Formats: sequence, C-alpha cells, structure tokens
Amino acid sequence: MKANDRAWDSFFADYDILSGINEQGSVIVSAEALKKFREPRLMAKLDTTAEIPSVFKQHGINILPIQNGSYILFKDLTNSLYFELGDSEENQPIERFASRFDIDALDTLSTEKLLTSESQAIDFAYISELLHHFLDCSSLHLTIRGRQFCNPFDLQLPNEERIKVSNVQIEVDAGYENQDSVILLEAKIGRRKNFNTRQLLFPYLNWKSLSRKRVRCVFMTYSNSIFSFTEFDTNERIGSMQISQQRSFVIDESPVAVVNFRDVVNSVEKCYEPDSFPFPQADDMD
Repeated sequence: MKANDRAWDSFFADYDILSGINEQGSVIVSAEALKKFREPRLMAKLDTTAEIPSVFKQHGINILPIQNGSYILFKDLTNSLYFELGDSEENQPIERFASRFDIDALDTLSTEKLLTSESQAIDFAYISELLHHFLDCSSLHLTIRGRQFCNPFDLQLPNEERIKVSNVQIEVDAGYENQDSVILLEAKIGRRKNFNTRQLLFPYLNWKSLSRKRVRCVFMTYSNSIFSFTEFDTNERIGSMQISQQRSFVIDESPVAVVNFRDVVNSVEKCYEPDSFPFPQADDMD
C-alpha cells in the first residue's frame, strides 16, 4: 500500500469525515489534523487520477486547498476535478514547425541534448516562437513564473456549493502577457492521460480577478521531441473546462521517424527466453 493510501486510511479511521461529507457535500479539514498522519502537502498533491487514494475512489471524494492551512474534502462522484485527455494528444497529427530563430546558435539549449525539465521545454517553445505560432500572438512577454499566494476568488464545487478560496499557494510554470491577453502555461515532461484541473483553474481564477484582459489556459507536454499544446476554455465551476484547440508539433525536423526494424532487431547481441529473463514492458511507444 502506498504511503498516501495508508495516511488517508488512518485519517478517515480516526475522524468521522464521511458522515459530514454525505450530509453536507463537503467538509473542511485543517493541515494540522492531517499532519498527524503525513505531511499535508504530500497528502493533497494528487496531480493525476493514478494518485487518488483508494478511500477517495471508494467514496467519490476529492480534495482542494481553500486557505493557507485548510483543505476541503468534497463529493465528486464523476471525478470532474480531473480532465481526461485520454489519447487525444497521441491522435493529433504532428505538424512540422520551422523555428523563427536559429536554434543552432545556442550552446546552452538544444533538442539534441534531450530537454529534461519543464522550464527547458517551455523556453525552447518560446525562443523558437512555436508558442507564438500556437497562440496566434505576435508578441509575448514573460511576466509570471513560480509560486505565489493567490488573491481571493470564488469557486463552485460539483454539488453547486460556492466557496471562497484565498491565500492558497499556486504555481505557474510560465505566464505571458501581451496587449490583450494573459496566457498561463502548465507544462509536463511526458504525455498525460489526465491531470488535476486545479493546476490551471486556480491560476486562471487568480489572474482573472486581477486583470481585465482575456485569461488563456494552456496545457503543454513535451515527449520524444513532440510539443503538444491543449488550450482550454473554463470558468469558476469545477468540471467546466473544455478544449478550445489542440495541436502537436516538432521543431525543424520531420514529423515522421524512419525506423528500419530489421536493423534494430539485428543490432541486439543476445536475446533471452521470456521464461528465463524478466523483460521490462512499456505501454507507451515514446
């Protein structure tokens, strides 16, 4: 059993939480109460559905921070806090983008040395102007990056309950501004089947309360030289997020890899019988 599963099982065993959630739809818990079982930020960091604790899955519950030191546990029977990308990224046609900047002139950033961090992938997309191309923007100015505490904003839970969120730590991988928009970017290395919409929703609602400009939300993944972008329309209700556009690109190379499988097989010096050696397996060609 995972550490988070053990911690949440112990928490639910010690506190009468389920009756309150079933009666009211939600219950507020303190970080101090959670800390008896595990570090609260680790208990609440559930970025994909694979990380959801078993007790949450069993009872249709999800969690969000609402104040510094307070969390809300709420009914979410359809798991609307998470957006299911499924195979939509994988099924996108891959477009070739010609960089508007001579990438070869850079000694410190190159796709030949695989981009291994989210910030590197973001910077590469920005410097090449691929990000400008996807967003259809002639100018972008990096104005937001990193963690901060949010301003107050309203949030609507799946049960229609409206709550106030304030002074919660949010993180933006990269935020840009131009004459008419604020663009918020959440980036991941490797494709994702789903993600916790809090990662875009909280920054969106924070900056929507501070700016009169249009606030745009973009989820980006980088995998095997492929940049995939998904832009969303959303509002203050959990589960409202909808895809407005989705595209995938490679920069300055062919979108189709040419592989001679016979040469690949012949290059393997020795093979073992399946019964005698535990070959690792993967469910993703990347």
